[in-house]
Amino acid sequence: MHHHAPDSIPSSVSEEQRFIIQALRPHAPFNQMQPPHLHYLVAHAQQQHFTPGSIVLAPEMGQVQHWFLLIEGTICAQRSAIPDDQAFYLGSGDSFPLVALHEERATRTHYIAQSPCTCLLLPRDAYTQLVQQSEPFRLFMQEGSAVLLD
Repeated sequence: MHHHAPDSIPSSVSEEQRFIIQALRPHAPFNQMQPPHLHYLVAHAQQQHFTPGSIVLAPEMGQVQHWFLLIEGTICAQRSAIPDDQAFYLGSGDSFPLVALHEERATRTHYIAQSPCTCLLLPRDAYTQLVQQSEPFRLFMQEGSAVLLD
């Protein structure tokens, strides 16, 4: 057993991945996840940037293939293409679309970048793997999916 500090990051992790891990750490469930699971997450995810007003995810994109994790910026989640009073806002550490991902269907929500946004996109298979391996992650996703629109 190596005696690392609990939050030490292996040298195999790139600068960019290191930055992402630091950004996620303050947020649940990442603050409770074991380092190997966090590393799995950043190693399998791809970063994408969205300009303000651009569509991050919408029903017409078809069956959801990725779990989206917002690292930076604000996204408006709304039921139709036009914001209404049901719209809600997502910030750093929020993720989507939980229900659509579990049910293997398209989302029913339009996710629109409100500011320059950076998202991590984790392919569905890797997401499923992480749900199975990490209990804090699984519990958080189960609770989260009960609250959020999908």
